[in-house]
Amino acid sequence: IGRPSTYATVLQTIQARAYTNLDERKRFVPTELGIAVTKLLDENLADIMSISFTASMEEDLDKIAQGELDRDTLLKQFYTKFSQDIKKFGGDKTERPSEET
Repeated sequence: IGRPSTYATVLQTIQARAYTNLDERKRFVPTELGIAVTKLLDENLADIMSISFTASMEEDLDKIAQGELDRDTLLKQFYTKFSQDIKKFGGDKTERPSEET
């Protein structure tokens, strides 16, 4: 869920946005909203939601930290596909069907 330096912030954010709750044993449990958001991301941004992407990105970030990989090279490589996926995911907001909540 991120780099060690970001764990606390990520965990605070998913709780603040009501994606998770803590159970009686202080374990994170997804809420209905968290499950729905995850499903939406899995369906529309599958590449960045995959475990293999996360593992690869962690390795690349370590390489950047060690001076073995250029940061801008990695960002350009990532952003090329990601920006296309985001455009496709966002689409034309006027065409989105509304859903009663």
